[in-house]
Amino acid sequence: MTLQTTPSEQLLRFLSYLETDPANANLVADTVRLALQEGQLDHAEQAFVGLAGEALPLELMDLQGQLALARGEYPAAAALFQAVIDQVPDNPAVRFNLAWVRTHLADLDGADALLTAQVTAQIPQAAALKVQLLHTSGDYDAAIAIATDSLERHPDHPGLNAIVSVLAMDTEHLELARASALMAGPHPDALTTLGTLALGRQDVDDARARFEDVLSVQPRAPRALLGRGMAALLSGDYDQAIRDIDRGAEIFDRHIGSWVAAGWAHLIAGDLTTARARFETALALDHNFGETHGSLGVVALAQGRSEDARQLIRTGGRLDPQSFSVALGSAMINALDGHEDRAQAILETALTTPVTPDGETLLSAIVRLGAKS
Repeated sequence: MTLQTTPSEQLLRFLSYLETDPANANLVADTVRLALQEGQLDHAEQAFVGLAGEALPLELMDLQGQLALARGEYPAAAALFQAVIDQVPDNPAVRFNLAWVRTHLADLDGADALLTAQVTAQIPQAAALKVQLLHTSGDYDAAIAIATDSLERHPDHPGLNAIVSVLAMDTEHLELARASALMAGPHPDALTTLGTLALGRQDVDDARARFEDVLSVQPRAPRALLGRGMAALLSGDYDQAIRDIDRGAEIFDRHIGSWVAAGWAHLIAGDLTTARARFETALALDHNFGETHGSLGVVALAQGRSEDARQLIRTGGRLDPQSFSVALGSAMINALDGHEDRAQAILETALTTPVTPDGETLLSAIVRLGAKS
């Protein structure tokens, strides 16, 4: 849709024709189509006046659905698109539009069912939505398979490449993430992916610049807020890190890694009470995430609650033997050896000390955790 402040001469001419022939279905269709392209929604609605109360042909029902969609009237759009599909089940464009509406109505399963192989093969936006829905549902194998196939069919589509770049980051297909992000141009999701990759290299300046670009156009983008917060954490700007990571976690709402990362930002800044609250929020979302138990164990150690800490760290280790917080907590227990008053000093030293078998530092482990959804 192209937004124009004033209607084009051609659209005004069509509207004038409708004044003398308001029930001409073909003219109505041409007028509505052009009005939608220009973002002239009131004029699009005006074009239907001459057919009020009449049964609309399928083409006009579809256009009326597109108008409702453009206005954000999702239930009305869904009803119109469904009425078209009931008569023409295999129309790819209408199926995609209805799937898009279903996502806004929180019917993700209904949306996914509409996006058949025929639809995604013909419409790259449909392929992007299919990948996004599978990603959201946690079916990563199917998402990667469809992403790879779709990129072969639509290799130059920015939106599809951007969506694939996010999926690839979360599934640790880093080469695919970088390649697809570069193909997506200035798409915000692609810039976020490139910023996250820069964080992995600990290139703070490049990462921050990417996230700032995203936030300049999408100030509530949670991944970009988390990313900028992680960049601040790496550079030692804990106040900025806390603001951004807390905000990103709030917007993401049920993203466990965000809440754990927020807890660590507060913990590193020395606010044990808030850190514990953030970790407990993560725990309430999923009691089986080992990183949360390990993180709460580190807080317990820093607060002098040794027995609680040992139990939490044991639980975290059972759930996730590779957990960085469990590794750190275990090392702290050994280092303290009854001197719990040294916990904060040990924690500060640990920030740049490898805490995992492959040499990952605490800060880089937190960044990695917070970047994944």
